[in-house]
Amino acid sequence: MKIETPEDVRKVQKALGLGTQAELADACGITPNLVCQWLSGKRKISKSYSILMNLLLQRMGKHEGV
Repeated sequence: MKIETPEDVRKVQKALGLGTQAELADACGITPNLVCQWLSGKRKISKSYSILMNLLLQRMGKHEGV
């Protein structure tokens, strides 16, 4: 799955059971500010972070539900 839009990021966050932007940031090894920028559309999600979030989904067995 390509993770490109704020809605995609929200779906990943929900699928992983992460209630806050800070929890998603921690899971990705980034700052909550970057997640905030993604969710507000101020910054594009890089291919690297799209791949990372897909790997997190696969690891948690959640990939099919997104």
